Amino acid sequence: MTKPYFSALCILMLSPLALSCSSSYKEDILCPMVHIEKATAGATYFKDGKGKGLVDKVFAVKITGYKGTCSYDKDHPSTVNMSLNVEFEAELGAAATSRKQSARYFIAIPEFYPAAFAKQVFPLNFTFPERYDRIDYRDEEVNISIPIPEDKSAMDYTIYVGMQLDKDMLKYNRTLK
Repeated sequence: MTKPYFSALCILMLSPLALSCSSSYKEDILCPMVHIEKATAGATYFKDGKGKGLVDKVFAVKITGYKGTCSYDKDHPSTVNMSLNVEFEAELGAAATSRKQSARYFIAIPEFYPAAFAKQVFPLNFTFPERYDRIDYRDEEVNISIPIPEDKSAMDYTIYVGMQLDKDMLKYNRTLK
């Protein structure tokens, strides 16, 4: 099952390379950049309390990459269609009391802010098999349709992918080297 189809939404992830597009309508045009920013590339969950050490860690997850495609809509040549599968690495910590953990990640296109479709948040649910405290996971495909005005190109848009963090989590991430 695929994630919902988002009209006019580009997904963001920091990456030096853009996805290449295939099109007979717009030759040699690249797709939007996908970017994963360091500050939101991972999330660490700690047990309740003030501790932030190894014995306090319940669960950590980080975005490790993505797979994606991009094409122009033959019926609407000014629309770019993208599909992304975001990839994660998750690890149970010493304070975990369950082999089932959950987190959330986002896909956002700042150029469309403040519209509601500029950022979408997706749930992640992990079940760690017995004797495995680290797993790799690829989420379901997310489909995105991006309208590109005639005076712009798809490369004028950036799609960001990151973990959905609260203020404390973001502050913790910024202290990491």
